[in-house]
Amino acid sequence: MLLQASLITTRATDVIKLMKVEVYVGTDKKFQGRYYEMEKVFTPNNYNPYTNDNDIAVLKLKEPLVFNERVQPIAMADVNMKFDAGDNMMTMGYGKTPDGSISSTLLKVNVNYYDQETCKAVLKNKLPMAITDKMMCAGLPGKDACQGDSGGPLVYNNIQVGIVSFGAECGKYPGVYTRISALRNFIDEVTSQNEM
Repeated sequence: MLLQASLITTRATDVIKLMKVEVYVGTDKKFQGRYYEMEKVFTPNNYNPYTNDNDIAVLKLKEPLVFNERVQPIAMADVNMKFDAGDNMMTMGYGKTPDGSISSTLLKVNVNYYDQETCKAVLKNKLPMAITDKMMCAGLPGKDACQGDSGGPLVYNNIQVGIVSFGAECGKYPGVYTRISALRNFIDEVTSQNEM
């Protein structure tokens, strides 16, 4: 999601695997809208690709975005932001749908926040990695982010609180998101060093 005119957040795992990310803005259709080239990628020094801990990347674009009614920055969760179990959130992406196809249109779904202990208990023995304090869970039966949605936002009250990271069986268990509040200091550091 958009931090400022030249910085965007996404999932570190995708950027590192792909080594190139295509950024299109201002559209609900995949690979349409205005294209922007990526100049540089910033990831935390303690990002772990095996456990997905600290799974965030900040992309610096070669040129600043042009803001309009469809292209706007979003507020990021601050370091003290807390949630209650059941808080309603929204995630979006172009990922796999229930019929197994990949969407060419941006899809949105409402999901509920799981407190950390419930998240760990529900996903215990379902994933090869542990849920850390840099992660959070959200979902509802049959509603979740899925393959192809990685790097997309988790939004609460018009604030980006998470980034789609990974999961176990889309819609059967809650999805796991990078917790923005836990990595806000990293985001702020990159932002302050790259203001245009």
